[in-house]
Formats: sequence, C-alpha cells, structure tokens
Amino acid sequence: MEQLIPALGVITSWIITIGICVVLPVMVVWIVNKRKKNDTDRKTEIMLAAIEKNADVGNMEEILKGLTPPQQSPEQKAKRRMQSNLMCGTALTVIGAAIITAYLISSIMGYIVIFQAVNVICFLGVPALAFGIGMLLAYRAAKKSLAKTEEDHD
Repeated sequence: MEQLIPALGVITSWIITIGICVVLPVMVVWIVNKRKKNDTDRKTEIMLAAIEKNADVGNMEEILKGLTPPQQSPEQKAKRRMQSNLMCGTALTVIGAAIITAYLISSIMGYIVIFQAVNVICFLGVPALAFGIGMLLAYRAAKKSLAKTEEDHD
C-alpha cells in the first residue's frame, strides 16, 4: 500500500495536467459552438413559424433584427479593447511591481530563502510586470492610432 501512494500522486498530477491542457480547451470550444448552433436553430424555428403563418417578408426582417443584438461600431470595439488593455495592463504592472518589491524588501531584511524567492520572482513577478507593460504599450499605440483615424475623418 505504501508503494501505491507515490504512484497515485504521479497519476493524479498527470490527470490534472491533461484535464487542464486538453479537456478544458476542448470543452470551451464545444460550449461556444453549441451556443452558436442553438442561436441559429432558434432563429430558424422563428423564421419557419413565421413562414408557416404566411407572415410578410418585411415583417420577418424586423423580427430577425429584434433577435440579434445591436452590433458595435469599429470605433466602439477599439475603445473597449483599449479600456481592457489599460485596465489589465495597470493591474498586471502593479501586481508584478508589488511582487518584485516584496522580494527585494524581504531579501534585504533576510526573511526569504533565496532559492524559493527566485522561483516566485521568475514565475510570477517578472512575467506579470512584462505583460502589464506590454498591455500598457498596446493601449498607448491604440490610442495614438485611434486619434489619428479620428483626425483623418474630420
């Protein structure tokens, strides 16, 4: 029995890894596609019911317009993407800077074993800071681009 316990730990870690890396993305894609198919089927049923009742074609177009959510303009999509970049970039930059600062302060005070702290910095602090700065740069570039396109339209 004692020999089985380490083997179960290895098997469990492999199952979790396969579940996260394989099953989870497949399930996300399946759910998204199923939702799109259900939306299409619902619209088809409504159209068929309207055709069976001999509804006016112009009336059916109005019904379909009512079923679909209003589409955003490209400017609105760009602004929403910019806001998302700004928010996520700021949060990641602050988190990364906080982790690195906490490491520096605690290492100066002598509270951290160096090997464990380097792992935390390498796997959490530096990537968070890098992604945050990258997203803030993307926000800045998008803001300049949007201002230039708005200037060209005027």
